[in-house]
Amino acid sequence: MSEPVNEGNQAKLAAASARALKIKWAIVGGMLLLGVLIIFALPSGYKDDLSMIGKGWPVVVIVHDKNSMNSLELMHVTDGLRGEYAGKVEFLVADVSSDAGSRFAAENMPPPALIFYDAAGNKLKVLGKVDAAVLRAELNSTFALGQP
Repeated sequence: MSEPVNEGNQAKLAAASARALKIKWAIVGGMLLLGVLIIFALPSGYKDDLSMIGKGWPVVVIVHDKNSMNSLELMHVTDGLRGEYAGKVEFLVADVSSDAGSRFAAENMPPPALIFYDAAGNKLKVLGKVDAAVLRAELNSTFALGQP
C-alpha cells in the first residue's frame, strides 16, 4: 500500500522531481557543449586531395586523427597560421578516418604530424607537436618565405 498524501510526502516528491529535472538539463547541456566542441575541432576548409603533392606548389600535409587530443591541438595551431600562408603554401589534411588518409599515415607518419613537401613532391621535413611560433619559423625557413 502507498503512503497517504500529505505535505511532507509532497515536498519530498517535489524535491526529487526538481533534482531529476536538473540532472536531465545538465545532461542535455553537456551533450550540446560536446557537439559544439566536436564541430569546432573538425578541420575546416582543408582539401584532402593528396594527389596535389608534387604538382608545382609547396604543400604541408596535416596527418590528423580527430580522436587524438594532440592531433586536435596541432590542427588548432595550424588553423591559426594557415591564413598567413595563403597563396604561398597549400595545406592538405590526411584524416586517418578516411581510407586515403589512413593509407597516407601508414606509409608516411602517424598522427599528429605535419609533413612538408616542396613543389616537386620531395619530402622535406616531418614535425610532430609544435606551437605557433615554431611552426611559423619552420614554414618560413623550409620554404624560404621570410616573414609571411
